[in-house]
Formats: sequence, C-alpha cells, structure tokens
Amino acid sequence: MLNYKYRMVLTKIPTDEKDVFLERWFITENKLPVYEINEWLDFKSINKITTGKEYASKLVVFLNYLDLIGENYKEAVKKDIIKFLMYLIYGISLDLTVRSISGQITYSTLSKYITVITEFYKWLDDEQEDINMKMSKKHNRKRVSKSFYYGQIWNSDYTGIIDKHILKLKPSRPYIKWYTEEQKEAILSNFTTLRDKAVFLMTLEGMRIDEALSIKLSQYDMDQRIVKPSRSKGKESQTGDKNDLRLI
Repeated sequence: MLNYKYRMVLTKIPTDEKDVFLERWFITENKLPVYEINEWLDFKSINKITTGKEYASKLVVFLNYLDLIGENYKEAVKKDIIKFLMYLIYGISLDLTVRSISGQITYSTLSKYITVITEFYKWLDDEQEDINMKMSKKHNRKRVSKSFYYGQIWNSDYTGIIDKHILKLKPSRPYIKWYTEEQKEAILSNFTTLRDKAVFLMTLEGMRIDEALSIKLSQYDMDQRIVKPSRSKGKESQTGDKNDLRLI
C-alpha cells in the first residue's frame, strides 16, 4: 500500500449552534490539516458538500503527484501542470509503468482536473497577498522558471493538450436519453411498491430525483395539477410559506 502524503478526510466543523456541525471534505498533509487548501475547499462546499468532495478528490491526486516528483504546490509552475496532465493521460510515473489502454481517463474527467487546478491557483493568487504574488497576464510573454507567480498556471489554456490527445483518450460512455414504451413497461414491472413506480414516473415527466423524493402532499394542487418540491439540485426551499423553487 502506497503511503500518500496527502489524503482526503471527512471532517465535522462546529457551528454557533450547540451540537450542530457542518460536514466538510478536507485534505491533510502527513495527517495534519493544510489550512489554506482547506479554506478553499470550505468555500467550494458552501452550496453543496459533494462539490467540495469532488474538488478535494481531484486536488489530492495532483498534490500527491507533485510530492512524487519532489515538488510542492506552492512552487509549482505551468510545466508541472502540463506534466501532470500527461501523467493522467498516459499513466507514466517515475518507474516508467504505463496504464492499460482500457483504463485511460475520459475527456470529461481530464477537463475537471484542469478546472480544479486552475481555480485553486486563481484563488491562491487572489488571496495570498501577504507573500506579494503577482499575476502574469496573457499578453506578457516573459515567464519565470519557478516562482510564486501563479498567474502562469491559472491564466493558461490547457484545452489544446486535451485536443491533441483526444484520439488516445477513452470515449464517453453512451447513455439512454429516452425510453421506449416497451422499456418503460419493463422497468415498471420490476418495481415492488407503488412509491417506487410513482417516483420513476415523475422522473419521466422531467422531475429531478431529489425533487420527486421531497414532494409533500400539502404542496400538490390537484385542480391545477402543479406542485412545488421542497428540494431541488441539493437546494432547500426557504422556511415558512415562501418557496422559491421551480413550479412543476
């Protein structure tokens, strides 16, 4: 088992209310929390904890890669990000082992890694004014080989790297977008409860799964055949009579 320096952990943060905690996915370095990284992850988790989890899972892979090659995220430069993307595509590590073709990364996943890394360094560039960092603009061709100028990382376009190797990447998995009548009947015949059948039928009408699961009888207008769920895309409706979620 590899002894990774950086790891993801699920943490409970106390709030002003007694016995009320917020769950956050944070990153530790040698089992100790990394303040500036976790401050950024906390910001990303404000609206949805799963967003923070996805960002943490991508960032921890990048951090461990930098540690593998003897680099630190504070000293990383653009060429380190390019080398990391090539590692994700080809799986080449220090011992020159290569991933199997069937295990190659998808275009979508690679794009998410780029988003996480560039947003992280953009945040560092904006927040860490105490070490007098400067942004390097796109029109400025002068680059430094190693510095705290994070603008060269987040202000660069990496899509060309993906496009150049797109034929070598695993294609996106096809999904069924519309069910035929026969497929609908086949699926319905395998449900054992009316509740499960109702949830499935509501999703066929365009309802998100969390909307279908959060509907209350009191929210349904039988005459107008409309309803407002109490949750949509992870967002809760406001308390009281006001419900700012979409009408279905």
